[in-house]
Amino acid sequence: MAATRFSTVLVLAVAVLLAAASGCAARENRRSLLQAEVPARTPKAAAAKLPKPPKTPKPAASPPPSAGPSVAIAIDALNYTGVAQRLTNDTVATIFAPIDAAFISLAESLNISSRYVLFQNPLAVNVTELHVIPGVALRSTDLPQGVPVNATSLAGPTLEILRSGNAVRVSVGGTNSSAEVVRADIPFNKAIVHVINKVLLPV
Repeated sequence: MAATRFSTVLVLAVAVLLAAASGCAARENRRSLLQAEVPARTPKAAAAKLPKPPKTPKPAASPPPSAGPSVAIAIDALNYTGVAQRLTNDTVATIFAPIDAAFISLAESLNISSRYVLFQNPLAVNVTELHVIPGVALRSTDLPQGVPVNATSLAGPTLEILRSGNAVRVSVGGTNSSAEVVRADIPFNKAIVHVINKVLLPV
């Protein structure tokens, strides 16, 4: 009789253990299913970078203002006559920029009260071009001592440039027109600007 009760208890214990194991397995299955239902996070796509548009060359408006005597009228002359529009940022040139007092003196000698009237003169473009040497950017240190250097201006006539010590003088070939450089070697893109004390004239 005792053996029968022991067998019954053993069977019940095994049944309870099996039920517990089954419950654990079910819970594990449910946990696995629940975990499977959670969608995996997808990485955000990196924002596409648009290529930068290519840079287009811009016309060089005029030489930059420099320390020392003002060359504002020379800048106006380059712009008003359209010569500046022919000089791009990639233009290699030597530019002689007269100081404002030189233009004022020239206007007074011609009995002209306004510089803009001076720019309207038929010779204004030619005179402005006379101050530009295209194709070469001459620094004062490039000039040999005491030996004149000749270069063709944008207007056509030849300019003679002479360095004596630290002084530099520019003259128009075949004329008495000349000027002294009062400030040299001002970089302007690929050009070099020299400030001069007089306006060069073709006659």
